[in-house]
Amino acid sequence: MTDPTDDARGGLPSTTPPEPPAPRSAAVVAGGIGVLALVAALVVYLAGGRPYGQNVAGGVLYVLGLAAALIAGVLLWMSWSPEAPASGRRPLGLATTAAALLLTSASGVVSLSHVASGAVQLGLMAATAAVLAVAVVLRAAAR
Repeated sequence: MTDPTDDARGGLPSTTPPEPPAPRSAAVVAGGIGVLALVAALVVYLAGGRPYGQNVAGGVLYVLGLAAALIAGVLLWMSWSPEAPASGRRPLGLATTAAALLLTSASGVVSLSHVASGAVQLGLMAATAAVLAVAVVLRAAAR
């Protein structure tokens, strides 16, 4: 006889592993680095003034922030996806993660293509940092 607490597979324990905390933790760390780097780049750009393209420190921080934001966005998506669809936090988590990925991509495209002024690019950078921060806080709070 099998114990009533065993599953229907003849008394064998469940083979479904719990979600490892690694993507969640890595997403929060990478997202934190991305937010800090983007905010630091914004401050450096604003302190340095125009022309923004000649500010090397701001450029390095901006690229670091975009890279970390992209990595965090993918990891956040990976960490939200396995949750049950009925979870109240999952739709909001996925929506903010998608928005963070969209803004991260848009920031890079707009910067490289020179289709917007420096002020618009700085606004896009600030929006990316803000949405990424919300996505990271939602993921960290859902532990």
